[in-house]
Amino acid sequence: MNTASSRTWQAFVTRYNVLYNAREAYQTTYQTALDGTTDDYTLRLPLDPVLARATIPGTAPRFSRTIEKATKAIEEHSISRKPARPAHWRQDPRAVRMQEKTEYNPALAEAWLLIARSQLYGGDLPAAHTTLTDILRRYATEPEVRDVARLYLCRLYTLRGELFDAEEELQHATRREGEVLRHAPLLYHTAAAELALARGEDSTALTHLTVLARSEKSALQRARLSFLIGQILEAQGEREAAKAAFTRAEHTSPQPALELAAQLRTLALTTESEAGIHRLQRLARLCRYAPHRSAIYLALAEALLASNQREAARIALRQSIDSAQTLRGSAAEAYTRLGLLELEDQHYVESAEALEKAFPFLQRQHPHYATVERLLPGLRLLAPHARTAHRADSLLRLAALPADQLERHIDSLIARAEASGEKVHDLGDVVRSPFDEPTTTPRSTSAGFYFDDPQQIALGRIAFRQRWGSRPLTDDWNRSLRALDAAPVAPTTTEEAGASDATSPDRGRSREAYLRGLPLTPKAREALTDTLASALFRMASVLDDPLQRLDEVGALYTRLLRDFPHFAEREEVAYRQILLALRQGRDAEAEGLRREYLRLFPNSPRAKLLHSPELRHSLQRLANRSTELYDAAYKAYCTGDVSRAREYLTELDTLPYHDEDLRPKALLLTALTEVQAGQEIQLRKRLEDFVQRYPETPLMPYASSLLAALRAGRTLTTPPRLTRPVMGSTEGISETEGPATTFAQPAAGEVISLVLLYPEGSLPRHEVYFALMSFAYSHFTQWTLQVSPLPMETGLKGYLIEGFPTASDLKTFRERATSATGLLPALPKGSLLLPLSAANRPLLTRETLADYRAFLGE
Repeated sequence: MNTASSRTWQAFVTRYNVLYNAREAYQTTYQTALDGTTDDYTLRLPLDPVLARATIPGTAPRFSRTIEKATKAIEEHSISRKPARPAHWRQDPRAVRMQEKTEYNPALAEAWLLIARSQLYGGDLPAAHTTLTDILRRYATEPEVRDVARLYLCRLYTLRGELFDAEEELQHATRREGEVLRHAPLLYHTAAAELALARGEDSTALTHLTVLARSEKSALQRARLSFLIGQILEAQGEREAAKAAFTRAEHTSPQPALELAAQLRTLALTTESEAGIHRLQRLARLCRYAPHRSAIYLALAEALLASNQREAARIALRQSIDSAQTLRGSAAEAYTRLGLLELEDQHYVESAEALEKAFPFLQRQHPHYATVERLLPGLRLLAPHARTAHRADSLLRLAALPADQLERHIDSLIARAEASGEKVHDLGDVVRSPFDEPTTTPRSTSAGFYFDDPQQIALGRIAFRQRWGSRPLTDDWNRSLRALDAAPVAPTTTEEAGASDATSPDRGRSREAYLRGLPLTPKAREALTDTLASALFRMASVLDDPLQRLDEVGALYTRLLRDFPHFAEREEVAYRQILLALRQGRDAEAEGLRREYLRLFPNSPRAKLLHSPELRHSLQRLANRSTELYDAAYKAYCTGDVSRAREYLTELDTLPYHDEDLRPKALLLTALTEVQAGQEIQLRKRLEDFVQRYPETPLMPYASSLLAALRAGRTLTTPPRLTRPVMGSTEGISETEGPATTFAQPAAGEVISLVLLYPEGSLPRHEVYFALMSFAYSHFTQWTLQVSPLPMETGLKGYLIEGFPTASDLKTFRERATSATGLLPALPKGSLLLPLSAANRPLLTRETLADYRAFLGE
């Protein structure tokens, strides 16, 4: 029966029996997961740490007992039978709604929502999505339940990055905003804050977070929310408001780690910098904070940087690294800050080493992730040249010292080596890297056991590196003792004797050994000077592109012209310096550099160009002409007209100016014309020339792969395919795409994806998405597809469709979508639905689309 009394009784039994157990199990599991969460306070805290773990495999909590009890409540206490219909019930809206319901036990709405929440927090997002959409259907006549389900759907979409759908669900839930705020205020503010944070709307998020922090009952979560508010305010430059928020978090937190993190942020933001620095130094000496010293030193470094004490900040960052227990968290943050600091001070090798260590442990939401990702490839190219320049410059400076001063310096090194047992292997390392020894050696003022003082530990590690080098600690001491017991082998030649002396443990005891390592003869100094100039020239090239540090490029060009009058590339340096001044808009300086160039190199082939009164316009015309010639050569290459392609490339090579990026591309295209001419030996020689002249160009992997295939004995029967050139020049700089990687066939057994493309501007994005999802829901309900927008860098508008169980299902989907009554006819003309494997996904762009369709045979 379905009467008012039976509904009341079933709701009472459900609510205070099995549903009570489900609710208790949920609260226990959630609180246990919350208490067991370890936050990284160097990153912005997630609003709900338990939900943030749902997307990380193996870390989501298990709500199996909650789901079991809630399912039992539904199975045992569901009322689906329709109640008796009173007379004239169709004229009564309340009676009509009663007849339209599918579930009449009012307590089971909570059971369904408990299942959905358990699946959501447990990381089973597809199941949670299915349950929530089922709730929307099942409780279509009960707006209060539907609004709650929509808010959880909003949180689910935000977690998956589907922000458009999340916003749509939030708008549906807030159409009756007063009702939502009345029966689910905290859930509404949580969903709205998560969506605002995901969209980068921090000011909007602050409004909702403030309400949540005031209403939250859990002391830990209230402290976390205050800390998050402080992080957002600090990022917005509101230092005093951020300091107040961190203070509230410090006073509220029941966890020592969060309390200390809030205290550190408060001290780092204090206006009295010296007082804050002294308090942080005192905290670092306290034994009870030993597990958190890495974070303390990191905050100390921030405070020191704020007061412009850069060298002390460097030492604090190294102490943060040395006292860290893992490379994650504070250590990764310290390496990042240290790398960026060294880059500002133009210590390129140290910057590359620090950022290389930090990058594997940075998360994508880290504020410096994009910066480090952009800088690291260039720093990897720059570091070897910077290391060579540093060593050569150091040796030349030492060799230029007066004899008596040089001998005193060597004697001081010998005395230090005898006192500490240090091995000095190279005089070029006299100016040490910050990773080996600080400029000023700090002395700890703390009293107590050695291992309680991270400053003493850091100094001990430095001393160990000085004596034994940077290597694993395992058995170093035993190996050294065994080496002393080994009988020395007498050298048989003069070269072996010199090599033996250079690597001997007593090398630091002999003045002669040091002197042999210096360029004391004119010939040696000349060779080392050329090495230094070449290294500085290559450094300038890398700093120009890809690092785009133009001021440092200009400083290197100035030094090359001032200090190296016999450098072979001196004319090229002077020419590039003029172009650099023009790029930076310094026309007056460029005019002075132009006159100086004409004075120094009057017979240069570029002199005629530089005599032009309209230099910028002349360069622009030449840049356009060089691009036209390259494009014409490309078209001739594609049609197989080798002679015409070579004519264009020859004319391009004689131009006094063309884009620097165009040179390696033109050289590679010249090499590829040898394939059509059947000159495989000449092709190999040109590729070897390309590899030698342009080792840092992005085209290097392509050229080296061709060269490796030729060296392996493979024969090129057809010319390699090139992507179409892309025109577009700004301020004399034109861009032309070079060869692209060949598209690959799907791997055996791989279930590929589909990509839906539509013409840009033909239809609003949300309408295309709605059409796609409507088609998927109406035709394919047995499995869930994952739909995500294409990255902006592809230059294409569309969606990637993943999750097909088998290749047969994908084929069926595509056939139905392309049929007369399917998806594509409902979209703008020119829309495409193409198969796309994982290997080809990063290769598909606006420029390669035509080639990809040709690859598919469409």
